[in-house]
Amino acid sequence: MSKVLQLPEGWKLKPLKSLANISSEKHQPTGSTEYYIGLEHIHKNRGVVTEDAREEVITTVKNRFNAGDILYGKLRPYLNKVALANRKGVCSTDILVLRPTILVEPKYLYHFLLSRQFVNDASANTAGVNLPRVSTKYIENYLVPIPSPSIQRLIVAKIEELFSEIDAGVQELETALKRLKVYRQVVINWAFNGRLTEDWRKHQPLLPSAEVLLKLMSSNRKQEYEKKRKKLKPLEPITAREVKGLPMLPNGWCWVRPEDVCAPEDYAIGIGPFGSNLKVSDYVDSGVPLIFVKNITRNNFTLDLKFISQSKYDELKAHSAKPLDILITKMGDPPGDCAIYPQSYPNAVITSDCLKFRIWDSYVERRYFKYCLESDIIKSQLGLITQGVAQKKISTERFKTLCFPLASREEQIQIVEEIDSRLSEADSMELTILQSLNDAEALRQSILKQAFEGKLINEVAKEVEETVSTSRRLTGKSEQLSLF
Repeated sequence: MSKVLQLPEGWKLKPLKSLANISSEKHQPTGSTEYYIGLEHIHKNRGVVTEDAREEVITTVKNRFNAGDILYGKLRPYLNKVALANRKGVCSTDILVLRPTILVEPKYLYHFLLSRQFVNDASANTAGVNLPRVSTKYIENYLVPIPSPSIQRLIVAKIEELFSEIDAGVQELETALKRLKVYRQVVINWAFNGRLTEDWRKHQPLLPSAEVLLKLMSSNRKQEYEKKRKKLKPLEPITAREVKGLPMLPNGWCWVRPEDVCAPEDYAIGIGPFGSNLKVSDYVDSGVPLIFVKNITRNNFTLDLKFISQSKYDELKAHSAKPLDILITKMGDPPGDCAIYPQSYPNAVITSDCLKFRIWDSYVERRYFKYCLESDIIKSQLGLITQGVAQKKISTERFKTLCFPLASREEQIQIVEEIDSRLSEADSMELTILQSLNDAEALRQSILKQAFEGKLINEVAKEVEETVSTSRRLTGKSEQLSLF
């Protein structure tokens, strides 16, 4: 233990190897079916195994564990993944199997391994570049504050009592998050089957149709290409077969492909460069920023910034992203997470698993299409056109086959306003819930900190000491009694 200000009276520091043996028992790859736990099956910070852990055919060497063993993830950033096994099975070799000795209550050690101090100390003592791990030797020699067995049991009981109250609150918060997610999806789905603006349309008798808008865009696109003396590839109309299974559209709407509504310029729809065209060795300290999948999924374009030089950018202009482009992930199950590249940001280059969709914003609303990409209408199509086994991906050509429901520009604007007005309150509520979940985790850590500093049950410990003292006094007196 790296920082111990003052141990409570009667507590001792003991190396972890005296409290638990690290099992070296292996399961050989015989093709048998075993209950398997990997790092992906353990909730971080919570010490709970997910429902995804199940019987699997094991074809590689694994660590074997028994009921009562503590499973500890030794790979960063999973050093906050700890579980107490309630049955025997096998686990990833990146999980240490700790078998508690008689000197420690298993749950006491289990909770200690989840404490912030231990996690931080372990994280600061990892080695390795690609897959940093904490060494077994470091774990074995780590000093753990240990009270008497009776105090250990009291600490565990108090932790679990308090945690059960927190868990009940967390469960309610997580249920609320799920409801918000469902609500959000319903709002977006209603928007793109016309239900959200149904009443609005009734009061718009002279509303121009989407087909008129599409013809205008087609005519002006042709003129734009003629100005540039470029040949415009004619776009095939969407057939009834292509939209079979998709919802019926309201009167005045029509189906369009991405190329129908993209900007009239080269590479308005495109993907990032292949790996050989953009390497890690091309990264520099400053210059033109790169956009990765994580920037899109988190809608954060300053996260873990990487840059390339201006000369490299000139080579990769076909893969550039401009402010207000819609950026989409090519991978996922299905892919299609999207974000709008902020207006105030500089030109960038998207990386290999990203796709850009540059809308012709003189005629259509980009936020309409950004929301539409989140609808089940598009998600269902993305699920059908992705390819790959390990990781499903979408190509540029397949993206161009998507069918988007197009409303008039006036209705597009109204749809965005309707979605925004409904989701703004939900988004605010979601932020509050997420903050409450963070507070719950902070409270857990506060409880663990107090527990292993001997402060959590001071009053309880005093009561125990008084009870023991009283019982000893009474025992002494009873020994003095005699029938003779």
